[in-house]
Amino acid sequence: MHLPMLESGLIACLVKKDKLVTMYHCDINLSQSLIDKMITKIMDISHTIALRRSKVVDVTSLDYALHSRIAYKVESKLFDISAPIKPYHAIDIIKDENIKG
Repeated sequence: MHLPMLESGLIACLVKKDKLVTMYHCDINLSQSLIDKMITKIMDISHTIALRRSKVVDVTSLDYALHSRIAYKVESKLFDISAPIKPYHAIDIIKDENIKG
């Protein structure tokens, strides 16, 4: 399951704990209006339920997860999966003086 997702807590309750793997992408950060604060609180509760019921919680950054409002609560379940990025190799560019531009 990928979070954030509003219904994640409900879905997590329908799946056996040993079968649930969650990818936690980010916390929800909305404006400070009353309705947005309520939405954020509901989402945080739903995500907390899902993470606690998960066997493993995959994150793209362990540092982000440990400083998250929610993901740090399941530190023992966190599994860092970094994005596959090709290594950067510097390339020397030789400018042809005969080409104008």
